[in-house]
Amino acid sequence: MFQPRDIILLHFPFTDLSGTKLRPVLVLTAPNAQGDLPLCGHPSGGSACGTPLDVVLCRLQ
Repeated sequence: MFQPRDIILLHFPFTDLSGTKLRPVLVLTAPNAQGDLPLCGHPSGGSACGTPLDVVLCRLQ
């Protein structure tokens, strides 16, 4: 199964739902008891950085 810090590829739908694009996501923690897997993705099309909700990941080992 997936482990924290794994990079996996998931299909993300286009806004108009006409298709999907394969994009990388970071696994943040192990799945919880319900099997939910916390992930962190980086959508394109917006500001590259500097928004109030951005979190800098550093020293990821």
